[in-house]
Amino acid sequence: MFRCIRPLCGLFAVAAISIPSYGALVVHYTFDEASGPAINQGTAGAAANGTFNGAATRSNNTPSGLGYSLDTNGGSASDYLTAGDVEAIDAIGGKFTLVAWINLQADPSDGDGIITKGTHGNGFSWQIEKPSTGTISAQNFRLDIHVDYGGSLFSADITSGDIDKWLFVAVSYNYQWVPSPDPTVHVYHYLGDMTTPVALIGSATHTTMDAPNGNDGDLRVGSSTRAADARSPDALIDDVRIYNEILTLEQLEAIRLSMVPEPTAIGLAGIGCTGLALRRRRAVVG
Repeated sequence: MFRCIRPLCGLFAVAAISIPSYGALVVHYTFDEASGPAINQGTAGAAANGTFNGAATRSNNTPSGLGYSLDTNGGSASDYLTAGDVEAIDAIGGKFTLVAWINLQADPSDGDGIITKGTHGNGFSWQIEKPSTGTISAQNFRLDIHVDYGGSLFSADITSGDIDKWLFVAVSYNYQWVPSPDPTVHVYHYLGDMTTPVALIGSATHTTMDAPNGNDGDLRVGSSTRAADARSPDALIDDVRIYNEILTLEQLEAIRLSMVPEPTAIGLAGIGCTGLALRRRRAVVG
């Protein structure tokens, strides 16, 4: 067992977890509880605590190497996390950012959900879909955001994934009402991984969309309610965040880094602080 020099380790701990505030973090799941529900660390509070449905469980495979992640455990239609109808998400309106780490354990299927809130015809669904070219696989798929469950509106292709590879993904939806000629929606897709900084991989502007309709549908992680049959990827999902604001590239990169072990960890091992340097830096950004 490593021993830690407390004053020195405390100094490193502060440096490791200091992240600036970006606006309201409404929902945040770390999945690090040993058992029971996934506790929401965002402003929606206990009303957004998540229940593991079906065979969904926790896995110790995480981006940081510590703690737990959501495991859909094969990804049948009933294996996901659900928090019921979280009214705080309905109140977000037309500006929000969704963030997650995903790790596909098998090739996905068209329509596999990452984060969804709503019922068919209302709300939003952030999900995996067929790529622009080629066959859908862990190495070739699209991430789409559907609002009020219309057709495929805003998507970005991902070709750098693989089975059992952690990817950092994010999408921002920015509805701007103007009196004429039409409201405008800007959507931005981002991607990073354990060693690659976050980058913008796609963006779109739409003039016929609106803010998501308020609805009574459930919040789900690892499932899509866009169709009558829920669809879950065979995947691990971690550090799920829903913000009521548009995050910048720099802010998203800070969140990505908060889950990546410090490069200095090897050096710290010599003075007995490896456990601290590799600690999961789960600071709530909000």
